[in-house]
Amino acid sequence: MAKLTYNIPKDYTVIDLETTGTSPAKSEIIEIACLKYRNGEQVEAIQQLVRPRRRISYFIQNFTGITNEMVADAPMIEEVLPAISAFLQGETIVGHNVNFD
Repeated sequence: MAKLTYNIPKDYTVIDLETTGTSPAKSEIIEIACLKYRNGEQVEAIQQLVRPRRRISYFIQNFTGITNEMVADAPMIEEVLPAISAFLQGETIVGHNVNFD
């Protein structure tokens, strides 16, 4: 039997998104979270709610815990992306649910 070996980096950043729906093409981001690890230890994090252009459905509110009221005063995605991009610059990115996100 073959032995599986994984080359897991010591330094990486995990990213996770929450969205307004279940379609990658039609959904909008409502939360971005990034956790930065060095030598397997979390050293920095960034988390930001994002105001979508459409209302969050009841299903998604129950699924994510993020309500329309929570994002009502949040910045739009265009305002959030520069800080997220700077945080991820040069990082090895590990994603959660990458096929969707």
